[in-house]
Amino acid sequence: MALNGLIFDRRNNTAKNWRSILAEIMGDGIIGSGCEVTSTSNSITVGGGHFILKGAVIENNGADTIPVTPTLTDGYVRLICRIDLTQEASETGPGQVGWVTDFSATPTFPALVQEDINGTGSVYEGEIAVLQIVSGNITGITRQIGAAEIDAEKLGGKAAVLYALAADVLKNSGAQVLDGSLDASGNIIAPNFRIDVADGSMWFTGGSRRFRIHYDSGNNLYFHVYNADGTSVVATPLYISAAGEVVAPTINATGALKSQGTYNRTTTAAANTHISDSASGHHFYRSTSSQRWKTNINAADLEEIRKVLLKILVVNFTSLCECDDPDKVHTGFIAEQLAEIDRRMATYGTDDDGNEQVEGFDSNELISRTVAGWQIHEMEINGIKAKAAKFDALSALLVSKGILTQEEIDGLGDKA
Repeated sequence: MALNGLIFDRRNNTAKNWRSILAEIMGDGIIGSGCEVTSTSNSITVGGGHFILKGAVIENNGADTIPVTPTLTDGYVRLICRIDLTQEASETGPGQVGWVTDFSATPTFPALVQEDINGTGSVYEGEIAVLQIVSGNITGITRQIGAAEIDAEKLGGKAAVLYALAADVLKNSGAQVLDGSLDASGNIIAPNFRIDVADGSMWFTGGSRRFRIHYDSGNNLYFHVYNADGTSVVATPLYISAAGEVVAPTINATGALKSQGTYNRTTTAAANTHISDSASGHHFYRSTSSQRWKTNINAADLEEIRKVLLKILVVNFTSLCECDDPDKVHTGFIAEQLAEIDRRMATYGTDDDGNEQVEGFDSNELISRTVAGWQIHEMEINGIKAKAAKFDALSALLVSKGILTQEEIDGLGDKA
């Protein structure tokens, strides 16, 4: 007999038959009302109600709270309802259905297991909700099952028409839809481009990278870079704070900005900034000589400075730095030679193996010693002038007494 009346008297209809029928009519989604998803910082709650997965009607007969321990500091958690027909069926309790969670750095997750449980398959998973994680805590819902399942059947076969109208409304309101298309959640999509209506994120895809721009609840504008598999390229992205500061916390907690290109481009010209060379990154610092940044102030040892100055070698050279004129002859110092005289006169960095190496001279150290040397020189000249004045007075006295003539005094140096 080919025909089998299912919804007739004295017919023994099976669960698989009912699932097959409902799956074709309704797809996945919520029937009736309920199943509202809410969250705390470390749990997800699904309210009472009914929903359908692959035609299987599932009842949540009361608020069900699922504890969540985020494995990501920032990212997303997905709540899944899993049907597993290999599990033992039960007249009470969850039986062959249960909750599962997984995590992703982006709202895009790996594909769900969706076998044909009305055919030969055993496991079917349905996404119930996706929630965002910020600083290790669940902060809100990105999408959920009730909002995501708007298909042609539910719209009376008019889905494409309604989506086109929605796209026209967006265009007329000033929004740009690159190809006039929306997905089932209302997200604006186009090749290599997406706007997520849940959080306002903009996504760009190019090569093996994915780029995302979005604001957080604190009005900070974040710039994320992901690999093709959705993993973040850096632990924490670059962002512009609500106060307008550019912050790169991947370098260190103080938000210093790293610029490898700036550090690699060298010059012998003087500057009023300093670029550090350390394991935490190459940081810009403003040079200052204000007293408010100094302590333990005392006079320098001038005799020590005199000895140092006499050892410094002044050289002429042509520069190998890429930003300098290769034909210009410069006059300057050799940092390594200064370091040998007094370590404080040089600046230091690290080589590719992490070993310390001399990079340049400390202009403050050298200038202060030069000024001190000039002061020593002036004091010596003033001493000589004082002695010369006394000699002139003595010479005048000797001439006036007739002891020596001026010619004899002038010739003293010749006799010496």
